[in-house]
Amino acid sequence: MSPTGDDRRKPVSHWRGDLGPKPLLRRFPLLERSHSMNADAFRDIEKLETDLWAAADNLRANSKLTSSDYFMPVLGVIFLRHAANRFEAAHQQIEADQASGKMPKRKVLPADYIARRSLYLPATAQY
Repeated sequence: MSPTGDDRRKPVSHWRGDLGPKPLLRRFPLLERSHSMNADAFRDIEKLETDLWAAADNLRANSKLTSSDYFMPVLGVIFLRHAANRFEAAHQQIEADQASGKMPKRKVLPADYIARRSLYLPATAQY
């Protein structure tokens, strides 16, 4: 604690937990073998990771909120984004399957998305 007793305004850049200082590819070796991602995509992911850590450090250091106050909304947004990405990938796969004749051209059902390991998201729930 500082002599003034106010540590809230100091960034907490030294704390990263178990994930912080390691490069992204070392933590996720499967990303290295991915053929669909190029070097720019890796840099974008690493920049996003750096920005997320900075935002988390800022939130911890510069607010009176505890992690229990904000973890549910943050995790909810992360989950919604993940579900939206999976939904979009399944939607593109369904369109491609219908265009190639692998799937009949009919109204797409929620079960079609579930069969492609995705949640069906109605328009009001999409990201």
